[in-house]
Amino acid sequence: LGDGTEERLDVVGIPLEGTVPCASGGPNALSVVAAAREGGLLDVPAVYMDKIVVGPGAEGAIDIEAPPADNLARVAKALGIEIGELTVAVLDRPRHRELIRELRACGTRIRLIGDGDVSAALATLVPESGLDMLMGIGGAIQGVISAAAMHSGGGDMQARLVVRDPADRRRAQEAGFEDPARVLRLDDFVAGDTIVAATGVTPGDSLKGVRFRAGRAVTHSMVVRSETASLRFIEAYHRPLESPADV
Repeated sequence: LGDGTEERLDVVGIPLEGTVPCASGGPNALSVVAAAREGGLLDVPAVYMDKIVVGPGAEGAIDIEAPPADNLARVAKALGIEIGELTVAVLDRPRHRELIRELRACGTRIRLIGDGDVSAALATLVPESGLDMLMGIGGAIQGVISAAAMHSGGGDMQARLVVRDPADRRRAQEAGFEDPARVLRLDDFVAGDTIVAATGVTPGDSLKGVRFRAGRAVTHSMVVRSETASLRFIEAYHRPLESPADV
């Protein structure tokens, strides 16, 4: 980014998280990018990652090595509410059947999401979204972005890699993870100032989708920045480009 004379950055982005909902008109498709100073974001292999994410108010209340019921109780206590008032986002996948069963046994609310756990992680930072936690297995790259967002926005996250076969183990070792099962905390994911920006593609829990009004495209974005401890929403109206010279 830039002309090469400024400070170098670590950048990780997902041009379109939620390709299926985008194609089918479903919710929570977005475009997202996270940035930090060079060396500030953890380099992860292309494997799955087990995560627990909570928004502000529940920092320090999670332990990924503890049973789901214990985490629910601790987060509910930190937020000053009952377990039954918590809402937990979980990717709707066969691998989460046991997790979903345990959550339901505790009486907590569950929001099953079809795709895109970054959107759910971001939503825990927004009280109006109604989401308190994200639990379950998703992508490791998504985990880095979610961790940067929690670092910037005052939430918390713990995670660990999921090694399914020898190929996954090789990828983890090549990325420097001699013990893939070790617990990763925010300080392991992120160092220094971070910024995360996301723009809604389809309507979701915390972002509106792209809309078209009077010949203009209207976008809704959120920017979470650690240096200013702020979360900002930006609504932008984009005029159509008339020629390549306008780019």
